[in-house]
Amino acid sequence: MCKKVITRTLTTRICMILLWAASLMVAPLRGATQAAEWLVPPAFEGAELEKVREWEKTWAGKTINRENVEQVKEFVPEGVYEVMTDPSKFGDYDFSFPVLPYKTFNPAPGLLEATAKYSPQAKMGADEVVENFETMAGVPFPQPKTGLEAAWNFYMWSRGDEFIRWKGSGSPVDIRTKIERGAITSHWTSYYVNRVNKPPLPAVPKNRRKIRKARFMIMEAPPHMTDFTSLHVHYIDQFKPDDGWMYWPRFRKITKIETTTRDDVYDGLDWIQDDFPDGFDDKLHVNNYKIVGSKKVLLGRHINSDVFEREQGMTLYRGVQRELINALVLEVVYKKPGYVYPKQLWYMDPETWAILAKKIYNGQGQLWKTMAVYTEMRDIGGGEVAMPMAYSLVDLIRRHGTLDIIGKTDIDKKWKRDSYFSIRNLDRRSY
Repeated sequence: MCKKVITRTLTTRICMILLWAASLMVAPLRGATQAAEWLVPPAFEGAELEKVREWEKTWAGKTINRENVEQVKEFVPEGVYEVMTDPSKFGDYDFSFPVLPYKTFNPAPGLLEATAKYSPQAKMGADEVVENFETMAGVPFPQPKTGLEAAWNFYMWSRGDEFIRWKGSGSPVDIRTKIERGAITSHWTSYYVNRVNKPPLPAVPKNRRKIRKARFMIMEAPPHMTDFTSLHVHYIDQFKPDDGWMYWPRFRKITKIETTTRDDVYDGLDWIQDDFPDGFDDKLHVNNYKIVGSKKVLLGRHINSDVFEREQGMTLYRGVQRELINALVLEVVYKKPGYVYPKQLWYMDPETWAILAKKIYNGQGQLWKTMAVYTEMRDIGGGEVAMPMAYSLVDLIRRHGTLDIIGKTDIDKKWKRDSYFSIRNLDRRSY
């Protein structure tokens, strides 16, 4: 009798131990599943998605040109429509583009996990800065309620953490004379905080200079700018001015870029320092942000720049693959008077938080410039990262433009940050 009781007790204990072990094995999997839940809603779903798919039955796979653009005018960005339909101002060119079906963004696991982990901690401070943002990563406000929250989604968004852009090609274009001056540039970029894909995560340790982002650039063309280099450093401190330096090889001199020149155009281009490389490159607190609605727009978010075409004098690429997106529209107003861009409208991808297009107004309230950022979805860690791969900016008043294709972007190559992001390396990386 005693032996039977002991056996039953032992069996019960063994079963309990096995159940406990099984629960330990399942718990991490359950946690991983929860962490992998994407908290950002798609651009279209439900009845709205059905309407889009019905529209795509007519237009997906077709090419939009001057002859049929009127039929989709409500979805074509204003500046693009004007360039396509007014040959007297912008040249008698074929600015056609193909229409792609809408495709949702497939975020990489690192972005999923970071958003699930850190977004509950995101809290906006009285100074309009997300508290301790440098210790977090992912999308801080998956469903933003204010324009400032949407702007912070853009600001903290991972664009690959670290990458090299080899031999990008761009040119300013004078539409009247068709005069151009092509340039070839390579860029090294690293985010020191808000990292989600490339270790160390979520931030680089021993960040003595408290850098948020750094970018090094070297030029190969035009001839008079060969071996020109520049370094841009953005700091974690949101109220500390960014730093920039340039090395002029013909003078063998390094000069500092003054922060007061952020709104100047440079080297004959149409964009200012705050436009490039992602549509906005300053601290967020300089502007007021307001969500003014959503708008269905044909934008380039799944592009392949290898098939873009352009003839001399064209201020837009031909062949930009565009898809219908329910873009979030942000009204952006500069706080201090006298800034060259007093007001902008940003058209943001609500899934990747990239600025895919923007309208820029001058001090008289006229639509002055339109800019487009074309993103390519690159595979990384079993998901995607939205990488800006090409740009176009049209000055509608001066009839001028600037275009740029980034070139081959390497997001996997290992390289030493300190070998690029220091002042003493500006001339060492030159000749």
